[in-house]
Amino acid sequence: MQSHTKPLQVNSAGKTDIGRVACLVSIACVLQISESLIPHPVPGVRLGLANMITLVALVEMGFRAALEISVLRVVLSSLVMGTFLSPTFILSFSGALLSAIIMYMFLWLSARLPGYGFSLIGISVIGAVTHNAVQLVLAYYILIKHPGIFYLAPLLMISAIVMGVVTGLVAIQVILKLKQPQVKPAVSTNGSEQTDKPFAPLTVLPQGDSFLHRLAPEYKIIATVAISVIILLTTNWWWYAVIGLFLVGIMLIGRLSFNAYASVGTRIRRLSSFIFIAFIFPVIFNSGSVALGTLGPLRITEAGLTTGGLFALRIIFLVWLTFLMSVFTGPANITSGIRRILSPFRVIGLSGDRIAGVISLSWASLPVFWEKARAAIRQEQPIKVRKIKDLVSFLSNLITFLYQQGGESDKNVELKAGIRTELER
Repeated sequence: MQSHTKPLQVNSAGKTDIGRVACLVSIACVLQISESLIPHPVPGVRLGLANMITLVALVEMGFRAALEISVLRVVLSSLVMGTFLSPTFILSFSGALLSAIIMYMFLWLSARLPGYGFSLIGISVIGAVTHNAVQLVLAYYILIKHPGIFYLAPLLMISAIVMGVVTGLVAIQVILKLKQPQVKPAVSTNGSEQTDKPFAPLTVLPQGDSFLHRLAPEYKIIATVAISVIILLTTNWWWYAVIGLFLVGIMLIGRLSFNAYASVGTRIRRLSSFIFIAFIFPVIFNSGSVALGTLGPLRITEAGLTTGGLFALRIIFLVWLTFLMSVFTGPANITSGIRRILSPFRVIGLSGDRIAGVISLSWASLPVFWEKARAAIRQEQPIKVRKIKDLVSFLSNLITFLYQQGGESDKNVELKAGIRTELER
């Protein structure tokens, strides 16, 4: 197991080491998962806790590390929650990638245009607006191909500006605290502080020995992508019937338990607001010629119901498909599959080994940081968020503590011991 712990060493050349990035990916994942457990009536409207880690890393560690953290925390979170390659994964991954690039561009320009550039708050707002805009555009082009979805744009942009300001304020406080001499944190994660409910992945871990369980993970990933493309491109109801029968057949061949069938429904319910929006916009705004009735001032048409049903079914099938991949393929195997798929891209500097290594080490450190975050929150005085500054103060303390733990992983004996324990399980 020593080989797994070596990446935690910071190399003398000053290059960002894989262990430090992996720990910060794990921290960002903890924040993203925690926030995802809070109900979101409107998809895309959320605080963006994980983006605080990206923003701080962008200033403290540079673009490459920030981009890795931003993108790989989406991958890790999807593996934990069993949503890898799902619609939410596609939207989150694209938003994280583009927002990190845009924030770096404006940070680079601001550093070279003193007096004319953007503050960290402005850069944070730009990143949040980019993230929401990318998700909205992608949702239109690949999921809900109806212009009515853009009626959500004002709400998403206003929320992005507000949340971007909060994220920027927190990032500034964290960066200032990181520059101060570090004292031993008051938060303890020794045995007396451990919760009796340790972290566990939210996905259903693979169980069984069917052909589908044994199939190489890279083939399952490629097949999932190919079927997803078919689902996204087809508008023929007969094709959806064929795909539906195929997915049912997969579940029967894999001899899945009743709990797996119930889990499909659970995944679909988690996206109920997204599915409802996909259905209702074509129903409300479609101007088909065959009217079926009215609902107040609204004219319900056959074309509107057909289009809305198609969009909703598209999302349901994508969730169903990606759930099946997570059932038949564990996170470790998916990571291995990603490494093999990316291996030909070494010639352009994209290292599948590094990406797989970051994901593997992040997965191992996730329970450690989950407990550290819980302990930190428990030891904070209960806060009553009456003002923005109360929220900023609480979040900056939490992010600073977690960032120090992950950012100095080479010096953190307790952290390395915890990760080593997870790797040996």
